[in-house]
Amino acid sequence: MILIFAFLCVVYFLFSLNTKKPALSSEDGKKQYVVVALGSEPRTLDPRRATDANGMRIVDLLFQSLVRIGPRLEIQPSAAQSWNYEDKIYTFFIGKHLTFSNGRKINKEDILFSFAEYRSEKSPFSSAFQIIESVDVKEKEKQFILSIKLKTESAKFLSSDLPVLKILPKEEVLSAGSDFHKKPIGTGPFKLEARDSSRLILNARTDQVASPKIHKVIFKIIRDDFTRFQKMLNKEIDVAQSEISFQKIGHFLDKKDHFQIFRRPGLSMTYLLINFKDECLKKKDMRKVMALSLNRSEIIQHKLNSFARVATTILGSNNFFFNKDITVLPYDPKQAMKILNHLPVSCRQQTFSIKTSSARSAMDHGKVLSLQLRKAGLKIKMESFEWGTFYGDLNAGRFQLALLKWVGAIDPDIYRLAFHSKEHPPKGRNRGFYHNKLLDQLLDRGITMMDKEQRRVIYNHVQKIIHEDLVFIPLWHEDQITVVQKNILNYHLSDNGDFRYLMEIMKVQQVD
Repeated sequence: MILIFAFLCVVYFLFSLNTKKPALSSEDGKKQYVVVALGSEPRTLDPRRATDANGMRIVDLLFQSLVRIGPRLEIQPSAAQSWNYEDKIYTFFIGKHLTFSNGRKINKEDILFSFAEYRSEKSPFSSAFQIIESVDVKEKEKQFILSIKLKTESAKFLSSDLPVLKILPKEEVLSAGSDFHKKPIGTGPFKLEARDSSRLILNARTDQVASPKIHKVIFKIIRDDFTRFQKMLNKEIDVAQSEISFQKIGHFLDKKDHFQIFRRPGLSMTYLLINFKDECLKKKDMRKVMALSLNRSEIIQHKLNSFARVATTILGSNNFFFNKDITVLPYDPKQAMKILNHLPVSCRQQTFSIKTSSARSAMDHGKVLSLQLRKAGLKIKMESFEWGTFYGDLNAGRFQLALLKWVGAIDPDIYRLAFHSKEHPPKGRNRGFYHNKLLDQLLDRGITMMDKEQRRVIYNHVQKIIHEDLVFIPLWHEDQITVVQKNILNYHLSDNGDFRYLMEIMKVQQVD
């Protein structure tokens, strides 16, 4: 009997070894890590200077703002536990438990210093905070009470401006000087471990009330689209959020036993930026020639695998402020050629340059756009540059046409940033150097209009002016497509495409 029992125990033991079951990816669940693909390196991790999409998303993991935008574009508390608003004064309540990643608790001076930095003329975000009349912080036993008095009403201050402003450590920023970006110190859920041109490594902080479920995030910077695809297919990458070309998504759809695919309408709008300093591009008929020459639907179908929609404005069609009455100019190369023939000879003979970044998708799209414009009789050349050079040329006005994206457009105040005459580079983002007095007046009114319906009327007018004047050429709104390994749990795709999913995800593996 004893021998039989022992035999059964051995059989059971051997059987259990051969049974696959989900388990944590390491002996200790707290030591989990995930590998996330990035197509471009963030320009800086200094939140005062980060204006590119990847830079701002990673900064959001290292630092906290008073409030943040949630996964469905709702306002959520962050550093501030609660707040109220009355008579142009916002009052925020900030717990004293908050600590920076070096272990130091925040103090009153840190909060005041943060506002001073973002209001400084040196800040690319300074225009958003000129509306502030005064900032005051009172210290209580368990919390700081922050009062922000505005000069006038602002419909977008809470939802658009404050999420950008991060709590900074005054002492450490002043000590580091221009090197603060190398070792950023914030109150966010992660801290920087290492960084080079090919990767960023973030460690989860365990000294917070709500800590990430993973231990480490490795952002792999893989600039080549095909290489990212291969590494995802070979399971060297765990998450690729909007980083796999649309032409390659089908490979993962065919392997649903190994990969998860998440899709939502995106907030990214691809467009052709026009430099109004160019004498020929100043002419509306020239801009109309270009708009009529572009077959957006063909590009969406064949280059984007139908994972996009034709764009008419910066805002997506699901945005409350979207002007649904605007229609895209039809593809009509014959009409474009007729208009071109009536333009001055100097403009008909001019060779226009389309500048793109060196990202493969940008170059591919630039080639197709160039070909379509040539079919209408225009002389076009395409030039591609690595991101730093490309970005520098845009801010310096060294371009005629440029292929770009607006990323994360939520509030209609995006039109002020993009087209107000006070937003010209190097401080602002009106990189086309467009100027329109009526538009400026409407954009100034739109900021202060607190009534949502009346504000919609203003921005419908704004969108109509920009559309009729062909200030830029909208191309398409891309869907967000994320490819995730099957052993990643709890991934959620936010409407704004941020990286907050890294707070919740876990990684499991099959153990033989």
